[in-house]
Amino acid sequence: MEGRRRPRRQGGGGRHPGHPGVDEDGDPGGGAAGGHGQGDPRQGDRRGQGRPGPGRSRIALSRRLRPLAGLVPAGVSVVDVGAGDGKLAAWLAAAGRRVIATENKPGPLAEVRRRLDPLGIECRLGEGLLPLAPGEVQVAVIAGMGGRTIASILAASPEVVRSLEGLILQPVQHLAELREVLERSGFRVEAEAAVVQGSHRYVALRVLPAYSTGS
Repeated sequence: MEGRRRPRRQGGGGRHPGHPGVDEDGDPGGGAAGGHGQGDPRQGDRRGQGRPGPGRSRIALSRRLRPLAGLVPAGVSVVDVGAGDGKLAAWLAAAGRRVIATENKPGPLAEVRRRLDPLGIECRLGEGLLPLAPGEVQVAVIAGMGGRTIASILAASPEVVRSLEGLILQPVQHLAELREVLERSGFRVEAEAAVVQGSHRYVALRVLPAYSTGS
C-alpha cells in the first residue's frame, strides 16, 4: 500500500527586493518564509525567534527579521526606519521597547500607521533619520534597503547618529561597501548575525559609535 505523500513546501522562488510581489522591507510577500508580508500572521515558523526583551512577543517574524530583533538591546528606545508592514516595530514594542516607526511616503505611512496606532506606536513621515531630533531614541534599526542607501541615511543625519548608542543594520545588498563606510567613519561592529531566506543571505550588524565602549 502506497504511503501518504507529504505536500512539498514552496520556496522563495528566487525573488529578491525590487521584484514585483516583494514587500518594500525586502521580504517576499504571499506567505513566504516566516509568514511576513501579506500572508496570514498566524503562519510561519515561530521557533528560534529572538528574545532580546523581558518577555516573548507573540508576533511572528519572518526569518530575515528575527536576527534584527535579537540584536536590539533590552529596554531601549528605538526607531524602525522604513518600517514596512510594521511587524518588527510591533514585535519590539510588545517586547518592552519604546518604538518610533518611520516611512518616507504618505501611502506606506498611512498603512503602517493603521496597523501600529492601536498599539500606541508613533509613526512619522520622512527620509531616513530626518524625522528624529538628536537624543530622541537610543538605537536605530535600518534594514530592507541597500548598503549605499543606509550609508546615505547615516551621512544625512550626523547629529542624530552621534546621539545614538547603537545601530542595527541589515542591508539587502552592498554589504562590503557599507562595512567600508562604517570603518572609515569610526564605527565598530560589535555583533552580527546571518540568516538565509529564500535564495538570499542577509547579514545583520550591531554597530557602535567610535566613542562607545560597548556594554
